[in-house]
Amino acid sequence: MSEYELTGKKLDAVHVGSVLKELLDDYEISQSSLALQIGVTYPTLNDLCNEKKNLSTEMALRLARVFEEWGLNFNFWMNIQKQYEQDVKETELSEVLNKIEPYRAEINEELKV
Repeated sequence: MSEYELTGKKLDAVHVGSVLKELLDDYEISQSSLALQIGVTYPTLNDLCNEKKNLSTEMALRLARVFEEWGLNFNFWMNIQKQYEQDVKETELSEVLNKIEPYRAEINEELKV
């Protein structure tokens, strides 16, 4: 059961940049220091932290490497990104999605080949 189902309220989509920014703040790591450590420019990392850019596969690999000892692996970063994308799209398409009727179980059985 998702958090949405438990509360009955849709939560705001969480951008990976806000998670990263909070992590850096909590551990007093500067964005410029991390950018240097993972081999990207400060503006590239800053754009991610300020939610101006989405997480790329390449950046997820870099973050996974630098935070591997903390258990923050590639899937950790990519799952946040994918959940964000899903939440944003579900919000954008909510009217359309609400009009789509799901197949009933008995129809699904008839459709099996």
